[in-house]
Amino acid sequence: MPLLDVFTQTLRSIGFAAIPKVGGTIPVPETIFDILIIAIIIYYVLKIVQASKALQLFQGLAVFFLALIISDNISRWLGLIALNWMIRSVLQVLPMTLPILLAILFQPELRKAIGTLGQKSVFSKAIDFMEAQEVNTLVNEICQAVGHMSDRKHGAIIAIERQVGLGDYENGATKIDAQANASLIETIFYPGSALHDGGIIIRGERIAYARCVFPLSQDPNLDPDIGTRHRAAVGLSEETDAIIVVVSETSGIISLATAGSLTRYLSRVELEGLLKYMIKSRGKVFANLRRPNVS
Repeated sequence: MPLLDVFTQTLRSIGFAAIPKVGGTIPVPETIFDILIIAIIIYYVLKIVQASKALQLFQGLAVFFLALIISDNISRWLGLIALNWMIRSVLQVLPMTLPILLAILFQPELRKAIGTLGQKSVFSKAIDFMEAQEVNTLVNEICQAVGHMSDRKHGAIIAIERQVGLGDYENGATKIDAQANASLIETIFYPGSALHDGGIIIRGERIAYARCVFPLSQDPNLDPDIGTRHRAAVGLSEETDAIIVVVSETSGIISLATAGSLTRYLSRVELEGLLKYMIKSRGKVFANLRRPNVS
């Protein structure tokens, strides 16, 4: 008997011995095992979806279906026969066309999901759910590196991933997958190094990718004197809930971008306080930040 069959049979025996069947025909061990498998699959799919903009597409589809159902009931209640017929026709066709529609909409995400099966990063801890001590350690390392790069006027852009995944910006980037620390961050952005162009993505407590290209903001209200790094930071913050730290290579000024807003002229102490507060606030999006009064 193959080893896998022996292992499976042993688990079944333990399950039947520990959890007796309830009255009727519902086998409790198989049911619990079945639910556990489904829960793992759903968790795995959600983690993959979260790593890209697919989460936003799912939310849009959910709102669309909810709007159809509500419109169907309202049109039936108001006696709008033509509108109700059209909505019900759409609802009848959707179950047959939904798999094709999903395959078209999520083609890039599906390809990436298959390619990332088994990667350790899929099960990594999101930064919003790290312990306070882990957050403090990570922020201290980031701020130490930012302070040194600011003194030396080494340009940098650091994107801290939150709930909206930054997987869409990993194409063409260099995979790092290393513990985030000040020395590594400074080495990546050292002028002339192979990785200093572009930004880095910090996922959890690790540097996931370097040389990432972020979208430039087209906001006409931005200061025309800011450079490409700052526009990329604001652009990324407009599309995601990431926290982006920028160091200017011309002036050494430290800036922070979030929710389409850019806060400039931060000291290392101010940056450290803002990062700890924002990360520990879990899920909140901050716009129009003001410099804290830090002595």
